[in-house]
Amino acid sequence: MNPDSESKETVHPLRGRLRKQLRAATQGAILDAAEAVLAAEGLHRAGMNAIAARAGVSVGTLYNHFRHRDELVAALFESRRAALLSGVDDALAAVARAPFAAQLRALVAGQLGFFVARRAFVKLALDSEAPPPAAGRLHVMQQLALRTGKVVQRGISQRALAPDPHGLLPGALQGLLKAAMLRMLAGDLALPAAVDATIALFLHGAARKGRTR
Repeated sequence: MNPDSESKETVHPLRGRLRKQLRAATQGAILDAAEAVLAAEGLHRAGMNAIAARAGVSVGTLYNHFRHRDELVAALFESRRAALLSGVDDALAAVARAPFAAQLRALVAGQLGFFVARRAFVKLALDSEAPPPAAGRLHVMQQLALRTGKVVQRGISQRALAPDPHGLLPGALQGLLKAAMLRMLAGDLALPAAVDATIALFLHGAARKGRTR
């Protein structure tokens, strides 16, 4: 076997992997820059030049990755929403065999932790109403509801939660998570306190202790 041909077979795949890694890193930097610029300037006001400057790339490089601004915005929302779901899945997978209390905390901390880590994106998502950003909103809400529903069913099966004949508990928990997220965005609540408060309110309600009526 020709040693030169073997060397070429080794080099070409390596070059391909390096190109893919470089492209992915550049695209990641562009998405991070878009997130920051869009959140600061507004969804409909931020331009591609500002995003390219923030990412440290030329405008030409930016257009090599995204053909136009709407495609970039859509990619940003798709990427962040996928990261939210994968982060929650990772948190739940780590406690898959644990009791309900641990799964509940993982679910709550996973979602609220994402909101803290991606504060600029969350602000952008809340401020935006027009597609393409809104296109995947229903999907991600449905997916979060599925994950929440599984945790709630675990709580019911372990008798940590009361039966839920009307299926209201998953929505109630998601509502509490949204309320906690808004308080964190306003700077009124830190992540650990938000996790504890959300869990306590979900499990014990808002009634004052000792009150029967």
